[in-house]
Amino acid sequence: EEELPDGLDERCSQEEDEDSNSDASSVTGMSPRGSVALVSRNCIECLAQPAEAQEKVLKPALVCSLFPNVPPTIYFSTRDERVEKLPWEQRKLLRWKMCTVTPNIVKQTVGRSHFRVSTKTNDWLGCWGHHMKSPSFRAIREHQKLNHFPGSFQIGRKDRLWRNLLKMQARCGRKEFNFFPQSFILPQDIKLLRKAWEEGASRQKWIVKPPASARGIGIQVIHKWSQLPKRRPLLVQRYLHKPYLIGGKKFDLRIYVYVTCYDPLRVYLFKDGLVRFASCKYSSSMKSLSNKFMHLTNYSVNKKNTEYKSNSDETACQGHKW
Repeated sequence: EEELPDGLDERCSQEEDEDSNSDASSVTGMSPRGSVALVSRNCIECLAQPAEAQEKVLKPALVCSLFPNVPPTIYFSTRDERVEKLPWEQRKLLRWKMCTVTPNIVKQTVGRSHFRVSTKTNDWLGCWGHHMKSPSFRAIREHQKLNHFPGSFQIGRKDRLWRNLLKMQARCGRKEFNFFPQSFILPQDIKLLRKAWEEGASRQKWIVKPPASARGIGIQVIHKWSQLPKRRPLLVQRYLHKPYLIGGKKFDLRIYVYVTCYDPLRVYLFKDGLVRFASCKYSSSMKSLSNKFMHLTNYSVNKKNTEYKSNSDETACQGHKW
């Protein structure tokens, strides 16, 4: 089993030893189902309390669903909370599979909910790891949860997203799918790009992106054919030279959704999100095309600007991230 940070490995390693002591005696004559029901009642009582009263109380192992006829789920706490233990017969089933890319915050969170972390077992409830190849998903059991959907790169990669948008445009018409800029994937679309480039205005701008990168790495705005990078693959899009601005700056909206099912499609929209701003006011001047603080809104880019302002109040509309 993998070591957990912040002393959680010691607490988790004691789980099995405690089976023969406190937990075993506490559930004598009680079925696991009855134990869950008991915790569920505690859950209801806890949720009924005002927020101030819950700050320092022991959190229930299970949390009630917001929807009718849905059983309670395991409570994942913050670091200043403690979670009560389920009876051993139920707790011994709490196994979480990790790999080298699993963030420490995930390890800490599942450890606080009394999961045992393992890198080898196949008998796990949850797994946070690399994206698997599509055929590997066939081995996943119905009760196991992953941090990836099969085929998610079809919308997660910029080049594949563009191809799929084109398919939807052909299927449903341009009226419904005309919200994205003209794009080309290199090297296969190089002739089409050249034709569009030559037919465009003399002061046109194009934005160049690696198809499978993040944090603004490799992105640049160009206006000359000679500036087109030689490396491939690339996604090249016609640049929107008159973007909508807030306070004279470019911005993007980061909206979080939870997709529980693809067929039928079921998506939950989280009520909170982020507004990320460029840290320099926008200008359409050709001389400013190399200024990433002006043209990109990525936090990983703008935090390096000496004029970047952090927002210490999550409810305040100030700084460069709201």
